[in-house]
Amino acid sequence: MTLPPNVPAAFLAAAHKFATDIQASFASTLAAQPEADALLAKIISGPLFKGSDFPVPTPAEREAPEPAAPSSQSELGLQ
Repeated sequence: MTLPPNVPAAFLAAAHKFATDIQASFASTLAAQPEADALLAKIISGPLFKGSDFPVPTPAEREAPEPAAPSSQSELGLQ
């Protein structure tokens, strides 16, 4: 690919650094994959929580919370 002659050198340097950083990120992710697979297998084979391990919420706890009072930002339309 040929770039136009008026492409600033700073842009090319920044684009090269970005591409190099992305490649390094991919390489690090792939290098960590075997360790991540082993960790996931260890977690899955360990004890897990069951629904019966937790208390049943009361009907009041199941109710939706009240809407928040409008803030000055929402009154100004900033949110």
